[in-house]
Amino acid sequence: MARRVFISYAQEDGHNEIVRALWAFLRANGIDARWDQAAAGQRQDWALWMAEQIREAEVVLCVASRRYRERAEGKSGPDTGKGVQWEARLIRDAFYATQGNLQKFVPVVIPGQTMHGVPDFLAPSTQTVYFVKDFTRAGAEKLLRFLLAQPEIVDIPLGVPPVFEAWHPEGRPPDHSVDGADLPSQPTPRDIGRENKWSGRPTIGRYRLGRVIGGSLLRPVRLATDVELNRIAVLKQLPDEKPEYRHGRLDPEQAATLRHPRIARVLDRLDVPTGSGWAHYIATEYVEGRTLREVRSDDAMDEFRAAEIVSHVCDALEWGHQHGALHGDLNEGNVMLTPDGDIKLLNFGIVYTPPLGWEPEPGALDDLTYKVDIHAAAGLLHKLVGGDLRELDRLLWMALPPQPATEISSELRRIISRARDPRQGYYSAGEMRDDLAQYVAVDTERGR
Repeated sequence: MARRVFISYAQEDGHNEIVRALWAFLRANGIDARWDQAAAGQRQDWALWMAEQIREAEVVLCVASRRYRERAEGKSGPDTGKGVQWEARLIRDAFYATQGNLQKFVPVVIPGQTMHGVPDFLAPSTQTVYFVKDFTRAGAEKLLRFLLAQPEIVDIPLGVPPVFEAWHPEGRPPDHSVDGADLPSQPTPRDIGRENKWSGRPTIGRYRLGRVIGGSLLRPVRLATDVELNRIAVLKQLPDEKPEYRHGRLDPEQAATLRHPRIARVLDRLDVPTGSGWAHYIATEYVEGRTLREVRSDDAMDEFRAAEIVSHVCDALEWGHQHGALHGDLNEGNVMLTPDGDIKLLNFGIVYTPPLGWEPEPGALDDLTYKVDIHAAAGLLHKLVGGDLRELDRLLWMALPPQPATEISSELRRIISRARDPRQGYYSAGEMRDDLAQYVAVDTERGR
């Protein structure tokens, strides 16, 4: 859409013709210029017309001249140039009300005039004034570039500052692999918490720490820059865990081998010495988008869309299960909805969180199956369509009858109930995925 511009000026012999040439020149170059003489063919309430033009214009060009300045500053008689005095008063009030909007109220000097014709409230000595030498693209290039938003020079995107090594008596630390291979067997204390001399930000290994994007006060999840490979990652500290909860959890090296389009990759591992032992960090692929927790509103999600999302979740779970990995912490915060509408699972195989209120004896997890993830997927679907999950884990592990969500379709209720049943539930995530895909296909055929 063409940019709307209003031309404000003072009428005087000879000057009017030059202003008309400015108006015609701007319109010929794709700018929706408005000029009072072009509207004079119809009867107007000029006070209202001027107010509307100033309010609706994206840019108001204040054309410099001696009379324009005098009347804009109230230095001419009350009966002289009433129109431009009223117009300038409106411009001055709007200029002050918007704290001097430099992009809207723009002084212009056309042929035959000088900068001395610019009113003082437009601060011509300290603010940009556009000079038009003649009505050609070369003679008015700077003004045209401004009005068409086509700057002569554009900003160059900032690159990544170089990272220079600093001398240290222990020498340079070893490199860390990105893809999970050849990770250092022993951590290097100097790698942890050092401050990069160039950026002034703390680093862990080769990762320069950025802003916090999640986690908790004690274990924040941060964006981080891999200064060697010039890419963004997500750095998070793994929680301490009991030995009996390690079933189904992969070492970061193993997790890094999980390559699936719906599973966020693990890139690196860092072991940090602390006063009482070790802190363990992983760097994972940075995924653009929002988590389901961020996307979901207070109202329930459409059943069709919820079923589609969870079918994609089950697809990723099935692939991970076939490769010996249990997600173990599937929830709204670990499912990322990408800009193209697909999903990615975060933290796959890294952390196992046992269900609420369940404390197994050592070795009890030997019989654990991948139904933990299937049950969590059902809980995710239940929650997306408006169900209450506060009792969901207790219902499963205390072997109480499953309580399906209410006010949803019978087929979706059947899928959720079966997935939550610890005895007669789905044999695999792929089986649940197929049922959900069939439900979505049927809804599509019905013309949703």
